[in-house]
Amino acid sequence: MGLRGQLRASLVLGWLNGVIPIRRTPFWVLSYLMFPLSLLFLLRLYSEGLLDFALLGGFLTVLAYTGIEVLGDVVYFKTICKVQDMFVASPLSPSAYLFGLSLSSLFYSLPGLLVLVAASLLRGLLSPQLVPTLVAVLLLIWLSFTALGFTLSTFIREPRHAWPLVGILSILFSVLPPVYYSASLLPRRLLPLSLLLPTGAGALLLQERAGLVGLPEGMGELAWASLVAEALLLWMLARHGSRWRED
Repeated sequence: MGLRGQLRASLVLGWLNGVIPIRRTPFWVLSYLMFPLSLLFLLRLYSEGLLDFALLGGFLTVLAYTGIEVLGDVVYFKTICKVQDMFVASPLSPSAYLFGLSLSSLFYSLPGLLVLVAASLLRGLLSPQLVPTLVAVLLLIWLSFTALGFTLSTFIREPRHAWPLVGILSILFSVLPPVYYSASLLPRRLLPLSLLLPTGAGALLLQERAGLVGLPEGMGELAWASLVAEALLLWMLARHGSRWRED
């Protein structure tokens, strides 16, 4: 199968696992929005100054969660539906399969992202300076967490073990780093530790570009390097380190 055929197969997989489930069960989209919107509501009640942080954090959380959620989809396909066996036996490459799953997670994210875009526009948060950074950061977050979810899924054999892990990782990546709070609250010596997580690096870049925080000299460049390196590393790990074929 040539490159065009692989791309077509990825688009079909993205449509089957992304658009069709949304059309049949729209509540899936609402479930992905509940956590960021709940935090947005609470922060709006208690601190107007944190609302912009919550909006930027919502963008990161929606894409991180839908990317990690691929973990549950792959385990379900592999153990219950046996669909992955069909893909393994077909000319479809692991990269095309992973890209198709990435597209499906992106389709799940789009309604939530549109809600956050509308709220950000009402707040006047989406400046021309912020938008390119926001798009680039979200793209890297999307690739990173979809690849992470895919890699972990290939080592899990029971669907009941997958779903709790999705929830744990989602909270871990969206609460511990400065996603919903200002990076300036972290001691300066601990600030580089937030770069170890893609959401932490992305949050620093978005908060700095939005004018919400000031970063030490060189920290912005380090955050970009960290985010790009993590996306590449996780994608290569998913491509070459995951168990694409069952023993």
